Amino acid sequence: MGPTEIIIASLFAAAAAAAVKLFLCLSARKAAEQKLAEAQESLSSLEGELESLRNENFELKTEKTSLKTQLEERANAHKREVEQLKEMKKQLEDSFKSISSEALSKNSEEFLKLAKESLTKHHAEAKSELEKKRDKFDELVKPIKESLGNMDKKLAESDKARYSSFKVLGEQINALKQSEADIKRETAKLVTALRRPAVRGRWGEIQLRNVVEIAGMSRFCDFSEQTTAEGSRDRPDMIVNLPNGKKIVVDSKAPLEAYLDSLEAEQESEKEKQLDRHAGHIADQIDKLGSKQYGKQFEQSPEFVVLFLPGEMFFSAALEKKPDLIERGIKKQVVLATPTTLIALLKAVAYGWKQQEVAEQARKIHDEALELCKRLSTFSEHLGDIGKNIDKTVQSYNSSVSSLEARLMPQARKINQMVQNDKDIKQLSEVEKRTRTLKENQQD
Repeated sequence: MGPTEIIIASLFAAAAAAAVKLFLCLSARKAAEQKLAEAQESLSSLEGELESLRNENFELKTEKTSLKTQLEERANAHKREVEQLKEMKKQLEDSFKSISSEALSKNSEEFLKLAKESLTKHHAEAKSELEKKRDKFDELVKPIKESLGNMDKKLAESDKARYSSFKVLGEQINALKQSEADIKRETAKLVTALRRPAVRGRWGEIQLRNVVEIAGMSRFCDFSEQTTAEGSRDRPDMIVNLPNGKKIVVDSKAPLEAYLDSLEAEQESEKEKQLDRHAGHIADQIDKLGSKQYGKQFEQSPEFVVLFLPGEMFFSAALEKKPDLIERGIKKQVVLATPTTLIALLKAVAYGWKQQEVAEQARKIHDEALELCKRLSTFSEHLGDIGKNIDKTVQSYNSSVSSLEARLMPQARKINQMVQNDKDIKQLSEVEKRTRTLKENQQD
C-alpha cells in the first residue's frame, strides 16, 4: 500500500469517526434539550406549587395573626375581669372593715361571723364565675390552638416538600449542565475536524450518500468523483438520473467556515457577525453555481441545479439572516436543499422510476401476449390441418370397409360355414364421427 492510499484510508477513517461523533453529538444534544425541556416544565410546575404554597402560607400567617390578636384581646378582657374582681374584693374588705369598726362596740363576734359568711359567699360566687369564664375561654382558645398546630404542621410539610423539590431540581440542573458540557466538548472536537477541507468534503459526501440510501435511489445516482462536464473543469458531486433520460446535478460544496466560527464565538455580537458572513457565503455559492450553467453543459439536465447543505442548521441559520435566499436561488436556477428536502425530491424521482418500471413491465407483458397470440394462431392452423387429415383417413377407412364388406366378406363367411368354424366373422362398421373445426375469431 502506497503513501497516497494510506492517506486516503486515514481520511476515510477520520471522516467516518467524525460522522459518528456528529451523530452522537446531535443525539446527545437532542436528549439534553429534551431533558432541559422536561426540567423546565418540572421547574414551572414546582414554581406553581411554590407560589400556591406561598399563598397558602401567607393566608395561614394572616389567620394566625388574626387568631393571636383575638387571643390577646380575650386574655386582656379576662385580665380586666380579674382586676375588677380584685377591686370588688378590696372594696368589700374596706367596707367590711368600716362596718366592723363601727359595730365593734356592739357585737364584734356576730359582725365578724356575718362578715366572714358574706365574704365567703362573694368569694365563692366570684370563684365560680371565674371558673365558668375560664372554661368558656378555654373552649374559645382550643380551636385556635388546634388551627395553629395544623398550620405549623402544614408549614413544616410544605418546607419539607419544597426542599425535596429543590433538591431534585438541583440534581436535574447539574445533570443538564454536565450533558451540555459534554455536548460542547464533542461539538468543539467536531468543529475542529470539520475545519479541515478534506474531512469536511468527505463528511458532506457521506451525508449525501446517506440521503440517497434513505431515499432508495442508489441505483439511479452517480457520485461524481469522476464525473466532469465535457469541455469544463466543473465537477458536480452527484448526478441524479431521471426516468426520461434527463439528469439532475447536485453540488454539495457549501461553505461552512463562518458557521463553524459562530459556534466558537463567545460574544453574541461576534456570533451574529459570523452568521451574517455565513449567509453571505451561501448567497455567493448560489451565484457561483448559477454562473456555471450545468444545464447547458449536460444535454439532458433540467433547468436547475441543487445546492445541498449537509445539515438543517446551516440552511436555517442562513435563511434567518437572508430570508430572500430561496428567491435568489430560483432566479439563478439553483434550488437549496437540506437532507430532508433532498430526500423528498429523491423520493419523488424514485416514484417516477417505479412508474417507468411498471410501464416497462406492462410493455413486456403486451409483447409476450402478442407473441403468444401469434403462436396460438400458428398452432391452430397446424391443428386444423391435422383435423383435415383425420377426416381424409376416416373417408379412406370407410371406403375400404365398404369394399371389404361388398367384395370379400360374403365369400369369407361362406367358407367359414363350410369349414364349420365356431367363431363367426363379425361385420365391420363404418366410422361416422367427424372432427370439429376451430371457429375463426370474428372482430368488429
